[in-house]
Amino acid sequence: MASDLLLEFKLQGKSISDVVSNLREALKAKGFGVLTEFNLDEIVKEKTGDTISPAVVLEVCKPSFASQALKSDISAASLMPCRIAVYPDRKGYSVSILRPTSIVGNDRPRIRELAVSAEKELKEALMTLSVVSDG
Repeated sequence: MASDLLLEFKLQGKSISDVVSNLREALKAKGFGVLTEFNLDEIVKEKTGDTISPAVVLEVCKPSFASQALKSDISAASLMPCRIAVYPDRKGYSVSILRPTSIVGNDRPRIRELAVSAEKELKEALMTLSVVSDG
């Protein structure tokens, strides 16, 4: 399902950790680094006792984009890092990314320009792994 807020992809993999590993490599090839990785299902279980489907969240950043954005406007720090969620679906795994362009208005042209570039490169990285893109 295409969305103004999310880039969504369908991926194949043996396990969620296999998909995350392949995703890390695709992101690295585009210059993105993973700052944080957490298992959302484990956190929910620990905090509430509830059980949800496995879900991994990656917080990623491309240092050159981050540096340019922060030099242009330090308040851009509140827009970082990019977040990617990986979770199982009926035919494999889904990956969704909050579109960087969905959280940056036109009143910050330099930040908007960087958000457009980041979104393009994130999409390109995912397309190297993607079975079907919905975004």
